[in-house]
Order: sequence, then C-alpha cells, then structure tokens
Amino acid sequence: MALNPDAIGSTSDPLEVSWNSRDTLLYAVGVGAGHEELAFTTENSADTTQQVLPTYPVVIGYGRASAMRNIGSFNPALLVHGQQAITLHREIPVEGTVTLTAELTGMYDKGKAAKSVCQVACIACQMCVKKCPYDAIRMENNLAVIDYGKCQNCGICAAVCPTNAIVDEVKARPKAVIGTSCTGQAKCKEVCPVKAIDGEPGERHEVDRAKCIGCGLCMDACPTKSINMVGALGHQRNRG
Repeated sequence: MALNPDAIGSTSDPLEVSWNSRDTLLYAVGVGAGHEELAFTTENSADTTQQVLPTYPVVIGYGRASAMRNIGSFNPALLVHGQQAITLHREIPVEGTVTLTAELTGMYDKGKAAKSVCQVACIACQMCVKKCPYDAIRMENNLAVIDYGKCQNCGICAAVCPTNAIVDEVKARPKAVIGTSCTGQAKCKEVCPVKAIDGEPGERHEVDRAKCIGCGLCMDACPTKSINMVGALGHQRNRG
C-alpha cells in the first residue's frame, strides 16, 4: 500500500446540501442536549428562539463531499483522525443550504517514521507538548520530538501519552512524601500533572502513591519545602 502525495491540493466536486429545523433538533438530542438546553432541542417553547449547536457543521454532508479519492491505497483501519476544528463566521441558521467543497491540504504517514523508534505510533495529539513544564517537546512532521537539552527527566510526557508512544526508560521513580511542616497552601496540588495530591486548605496534604509518577514538580513548588522525593535508590532528576 502507498499514499499518493500528488493528491495534496486536490478538491472535491461542489456539493449542495440543505438542512431544516428537524435536522438540527435531532443532532442536538443525539449529542446529549436535554431540557436544560431548550433553545437547541425544541422549536416551539415559549419565549425561546431555536438555535443550532455550533458543532453542527461537522455532520452537514458528512461523507458526501470528499477529496480523498486520489489519496492512494491504504488500510482505513490505520487512518488516524488526529484533530478537527470549526471556524464560525456567524450564527448557524435553523434552516439553510450550503455548497460544500473539500480540499486535501496535507498528508502524513506516521506509521513508518514513528514505529522506527516505538511500537505504537505517535498520533500527534500534542498532549506531551502541552503538559511538558520545561518546553522540551515540539512537533515535527506530526511527530513529537524531545529536546534532551531542555528535558528534566520528569516522566510526565510518558505518563500522559495516550498511545504509550513515549517510553520512560527509568526503571523506578521516587515518590513524593509530604512532611508535617506542610501548611496546606496547595501549591503542590495545583502543579501535579496526574492529580496525585489532595487535601483541604490549611491542612497537611497527602500523596496518592499509586498515582504519583515522581516528577518532582510538587517539591519544586512547595513554599515551605515540606516535600521530599523518596525511594528509587540511584535515581537522578536533572535540574535546570
């Protein structure tokens, strides 16, 4: 199987699609809107004007206008729907007609490049980029790339990766322990990326050791220096 990069820039034939009040009501109910969202689920409620959910364009003409016909041969089971976005220029009318034209703007074969370094390919969700506190990860050609000059070996990227594409080679990590000098300022709770710390304001907080990944962010954030990283003899965490 091979993708056809020459297909980039190709467009679909224009397709006219219409919808009505019933279509938008059914969509709203289908995605979970209920009696608390009457503007989206009824057309005859007193003093309530019907509105259309802003995500409705996702299903307008779904599967009918496509620029995929020249993409080449591939296994559909391996196709990743990485992200989707909608730009609204005005409120969507309850009834209307539009002309759809799809354009193929890019094509990314993640399998070969990603699987040369891991068993499960990166899906470019950017979760690791968003969660890295040291700005050590960037996206290149829809693959996560780690800058080891910035990386502090905290392990957060591996913990949040939904496909386990990032491998944490540290065999054992220490766990955070909060001492009796804790005054409950909750700074540790705020920075913990895996929600392993809990406690009431003004009281000593506690760490759920089963959730703790030993990243050390809580220790860095603690204003009273009440947190120590314990265990994993020989483990070293780089400091900037």
